[in-house]
Amino acid sequence: MGSMNDNDIKLIEASLKISLPTSYKTLILNHPCPDNQDICNHGLFNDAQHLIDENINHRTNGWFDMDWPDNFLLIGDDGCGDTYFMVLGKDEHVYFADHECGPSYQDDLDGCLSHETVTDHLENLLEIERELDREEKELAERRANKKWWQFWI
Repeated sequence: MGSMNDNDIKLIEASLKISLPTSYKTLILNHPCPDNQDICNHGLFNDAQHLIDENINHRTNGWFDMDWPDNFLLIGDDGCGDTYFMVLGKDEHVYFADHECGPSYQDDLDGCLSHETVTDHLENLLEIERELDREEKELAERRANKKWWQFWI
């Protein structure tokens, strides 16, 4: 997001022979990368070369024994093999391909809809991070308030 620039956009588009969706370009050029590196390294790729490499890998090798169409733009992953992608020329939605369960993008693309926009996708990732931070703080507070004879949780 924040570390990508116009040259990165040109590199991505030239390398993948595509035109990036307007909403995606706007987001990655105008919003700084959150402090959480999991979001930038996985949920919404923040590195042009990584995005290019992942897309070429999927196009060349497929994804879990399924072909990966050239009009699918892989924009992130969950770190466990599942992917977030956009369908070029279809809409500006973000889809989620789950390799373990759920609908297959080959059989039910609409069933894979994750978010209406890439901005909604980022907001969801940020909300998950805020929730994890809240849970971590609550656990630390509970541990800090226990007496020495109480068990740690």
